[in-house]
Amino acid sequence: MNTKIKSEMLREMCAMFSSLNINYTDRSDVIEAYNNWAEIGYDKVYSSDVFYAPKKTAEVLEDLYPLEGDKKGVKILDVGAGTGLCGVELRKLGFRNIDGLEPSEKMMTEAMKKNVYDRYIIEFITEARLSIPDNFYDVVTACSCARHFPDGFPEIARIVRPGGVLVILSNYDAVDMEMETMVQKLEDEGVWRIVRKEIIDEFFSIANQRGILILIEVLTDGRKLQDQRV
Repeated sequence: MNTKIKSEMLREMCAMFSSLNINYTDRSDVIEAYNNWAEIGYDKVYSSDVFYAPKKTAEVLEDLYPLEGDKKGVKILDVGAGTGLCGVELRKLGFRNIDGLEPSEKMMTEAMKKNVYDRYIIEFITEARLSIPDNFYDVVTACSCARHFPDGFPEIARIVRPGGVLVILSNYDAVDMEMETMVQKLEDEGVWRIVRKEIIDEFFSIANQRGILILIEVLTDGRKLQDQRV
């Protein structure tokens, strides 16, 4: 499919969702939206030749874990896994221990066809406890999805081991104040520290979107975070 056809499909998708008046901070609306996107051909528009965010996210991890042995051992949770695009790029670079978490069942059905995750977790990250133990993952990736769950950032910190990382890559124009505030709040509280924050020129070319990359190191033991929240 050429870029012109993809651009037209994207315009049609955006027009359709605009007509639905979807609130992208409302969980049920978000799930409905992504179920619809999966049905009408998400992957046809968000292919790797125009949607660079999954590849960029994977490359950040390759810089952190350049050795083959490290790649195979590091435990990764791909949050907002969607149809598995980030999982595909991680597998290409040699990462093997990858789980996917996604609230949209229809998006996750598409991801299952790619066979890139070890576990397929259908949950929405919120302030509530996930069905995941404390300090379980070395890495959490959040590619083009973090604006949907800023209230869930403390829960992400709980499931990442101290010294582990969170990689956020979002559409620069879609980053809202609530997300920025929560990221900063958790740094101020000593839960994590922002290691790197920069604008990425190539994010989604047919929509002329830039990205913002935030690399975060988790500092606090997840068991302490859970105790503080009980």
